[in-house]
Amino acid sequence: MFIKPSSKYNKLTKERYFIYKLCESYRRDWGTYHHIIINLSKLEELKDAEHKRQLALRIEDMLKNGKNS
Repeated sequence: MFIKPSSKYNKLTKERYFIYKLCESYRRDWGTYHHIIINLSKLEELKDAEHKRQLALRIEDMLKNGKNS
């Protein structure tokens, strides 16, 4: 699993920003696809890629082993 950024544009404020989604990759006959697990919206508090990776790993652990793990 990984956190995937997606660029968005606000027409009213003319501002570009990013939202984030927790995704998992899988393969089919025609290529690689992403399945969205959770839409995380804006993650302004997480500034670097390492923090986002740690969040993805923690959420993955919680989904696999239960929230008390």
